[in-house]
This record gives sequence, structure tokens and C-alpha cells, in this order.
Amino acid sequence: MIRNMSRNTIRTFSAAAPQFTTPNLTFEMAKGISNTTLFYVNQGLANQSMKQINNITGDDLAPVLVRKWQKMMEAHFTTQVTVLTALGYPASEQGLQIYNGQLQQLMASASPDDQEELRLGSRDLWRTTMAWSFDMPRPDNTTNLVVGKHEEVRAPKHKASASDRRTLCTFIVQDSLCTVYGALHQHAAR
Repeated sequence: MIRNMSRNTIRTFSAAAPQFTTPNLTFEMAKGISNTTLFYVNQGLANQSMKQINNITGDDLAPVLVRKWQKMMEAHFTTQVTVLTALGYPASEQGLQIYNGQLQQLMASASPDDQEELRLGSRDLWRTTMAWSFDMPRPDNTTNLVVGKHEEVRAPKHKASASDRRTLCTFIVQDSLCTVYGALHQHAAR
């Protein structure tokens, strides 16, 4: 309880929080969300959760892999919701859905350079999340943390059509999953 001496009124902390409207996503906000989530994955509680995932063991490789994957996704989405909540999004799956819908609209209307910058931020976030969760070598994300000069962030080889980018993303995910599966298989063989 706080007493305002100038007005002689009392206000309690249990008063209802003010209602905020969901923000309109801008390019700068999307970059900030990606960078902040990546920071928490590298330095925050998410990092501790992801390191604990490596302690999950078992005799059968498939259930262990599924459990680790589920825990990684839980840590990732919890971290992303934490970041989004600070910007006014609902602290729920609905908040994630709203953000992802807005991000999809933003990507559709963004310049190719801006699309590529956001794609690289998302790629680095997922690579780092998987690396911490499955004890894989961590990528060097420092070049994409401070964004603003498109020329420094991307090489010309990254400029591709949308279908080429989707194909590339599919290969990256498949490659990552094969690496994780191989590492778990090697660990189980020891």
C-alpha cells in the first residue's frame, strides 16, 4: 500500500493492471525480439534449462531424443513469450500466434534485404537453441546481433528466391536433426 501524501489517497499494489493493446510489429521490433531472445538463450535462464536437457538419458534413443526435443521447444517458446510479453503481447500461445501472424505479414511487405536480415536472425536463434540443448558446437552469431548495415550482415550468395530459401531451410533443419541424432547415437553407444 502506498499513501500519496500530496493528495492524501491510498493505492494498493493489488489493483488491476492496466490493459494494453497488442502492438503493431515493426521491422525494428522484430529485430529486437530476435536479438533479445537470442541473448536470453545464450545468457539467461533459458540457457540453464537447455544445458539441463543434456542430462536426459535413457536406454532407448528415440524416446530420449523426443523428450530432449520437447524440452528444448518448451524452453525456446517460454523464452520467446517472455520477450513478447514485455512488448505487450499476451503471455500465452495466443501471443505467439499473434506475433507470428504479424511477422508473416511484415515479411511479405518487407524489402528483400530486410527479409534476409530477419531470416538470418531466426536461423541463428534456432541454431543456438539446438546447440545448447543437444551439446553441439555453438555457431558464431556475433555478426548478426548488431544489425543495421545490410551489406555487412549478408553475402550476395544469400540473396535467393523464396522457394530457394524454403528449400535451404528444410536442408538446414534436416542436417541439424541428423547431427543431433548422430550425436545421441554416438553417446548411447558409449
